Amino acid sequence: MRNPIRFWSCNLCMDPIKTAKTPVLIIDDDAQIAVVLSEYLGKFDFELQACQHPVQGMALLAQGRHDLLLLDVMLPGMSGLQVCKLIRQSSDIPIIMLTARGGVNDKVMGFKYGADDYLAKPFEPRELIARMQRLLQRRDKTQQLKPSAPELGFIINREKRQLLINNQTVDLTTIEFDILFLLSGNPGKVYARSKILQYVKGLNEGVMLQTRAIDNSISRLRRKLGRAGEDQQLIRTVWGQGYSFTGQEK
Repeated sequence: MRNPIRFWSCNLCMDPIKTAKTPVLIIDDDAQIAVVLSEYLGKFDFELQACQHPVQGMALLAQGRHDLLLLDVMLPGMSGLQVCKLIRQSSDIPIIMLTARGGVNDKVMGFKYGADDYLAKPFEPRELIARMQRLLQRRDKTQQLKPSAPELGFIINREKRQLLINNQTVDLTTIEFDILFLLSGNPGKVYARSKILQYVKGLNEGVMLQTRAIDNSISRLRRKLGRAGEDQQLIRTVWGQGYSFTGQEK
């Protein structure tokens, strides 16, 4: 069996995070992965809880004790993509998909269903650590930035990473939240898809992935705004250029 995790004999290339242990949940039917990762992640002050079945994993996640989710695509009973879609109905927890299939189309599907990042097996655990740290640091950094002005029709709760419309909470994924925060902070400014992806992901994944991932995220964001009674055209498509925020004072 192919080892899904690559270990190198060299010294670690980054220092552990000097904070209290961060609770992480992994849903993967390969118990060995959890055993190996648990010890490694512990060196970086992550506390890993493992579950092999998606239903049990979602029940654990519903307790609200975890800050990040590692989610395998191939799971018993339902796919990790289905699990991700269900989780996104009630939670914006950062999600990293783990899968043996690392093609562009597979990544696009992962982002379409609400994943924040995608890591193909076999992977180096230090790369996983870097991606986990980046997601959590981006979340903390965004919480320190200025919120959108209430006069634009909504309020961003930085601490909970939530959008409030007419005192109604609209749960957003990490990517959706960051896109809205970026665009609303500069009304009228047009952002190319590549610039938006660089801001929310910090990576250049290729033109096709940039286009589809950002388009899918903005499409979901518009639907959520619409269901909350807000004008879906707050985010305007500028053909051939990108997207801009067009919020009006109320």
